[in-house]
Amino acid sequence: MRCKVILFFLFSLSQVCQAEPHCPGYSSNQPIWEAASNCFISPQALVLALRDIDYVLIGEQHHQAKQLNSSQDLLDALLKHHTQAVLFEMLGQHQLPWLEQLNKQGKLPLKAPAIWQDSGWSWQAYAPLLATVLAHDRQLAAASFSPQQIQALYQGKATQPWPFDLDASMKSIQGENRRDIIEQVNKQHGGKLNSAHLNSMTNIQIARDANMAYALRQHPRAILIAGNFHVRKDYGAAQHLRFQLKKQQTKQAPRSIRSLIQLNISSAAHAPAALEVGGADFIWLH
Repeated sequence: MRCKVILFFLFSLSQVCQAEPHCPGYSSNQPIWEAASNCFISPQALVLALRDIDYVLIGEQHHQAKQLNSSQDLLDALLKHHTQAVLFEMLGQHQLPWLEQLNKQGKLPLKAPAIWQDSGWSWQAYAPLLATVLAHDRQLAAASFSPQQIQALYQGKATQPWPFDLDASMKSIQGENRRDIIEQVNKQHGGKLNSAHLNSMTNIQIARDANMAYALRQHPRAILIAGNFHVRKDYGAAQHLRFQLKKQQTKQAPRSIRSLIQLNISSAAHAPAALEVGGADFIWLH
């Protein structure tokens, strides 16, 4: 009888240990929170988690040097195993001829060409990421609209001929998710937009996310580099991608999608509060 009691105790203890695995906290060696395990993991573990994923969406706070360096390191590691193309929010449809030329040449010019300068993005910040893609002989691709398309959206022409059902994808973002986007757009513009302008700007934000999802779908495996709010899995491009793939109703196996956002924190003590941002499969704290 005593042996049975001891065996039962050991079995119960093993069940508790399995149910509550030890999770390391945030540290400089393990700065990435993984939603699935609720644990912090290392950059090496992140690569292992992402290298077989069909669509990887990497978010950033624009022009943050630490985040850009991490994005480049992650790209370099993933492109050894992964993907056909890397799409950038910073590249639009009007730049397609230039991108085609870059992909053929396989190298970047030393100075920013005029077609990049007009975009408003920093060449010094993003050229290393573009060069990393070309160094791995992968395709650079545009994820954004052209300025003319943005103007059409601002004028309310979301139902005009687009290469995909933009209107349906936009309408898939409703309720609390749309309110969150409205709040973010309003905040980005200092809370100074009137209701009509705010509604137009919100629609453009949602349309851009929908278009990023469509652009990703043009490749069987791809990586997206974009701002944090664009890659969110609750109302960003990841959500549109799931909606569009489901609507597409192909006989292909379900495609895997993962989102990563990056945030700066002033100290380890601020890590728990940073995780409240949510909306991603992984959050990399810098």
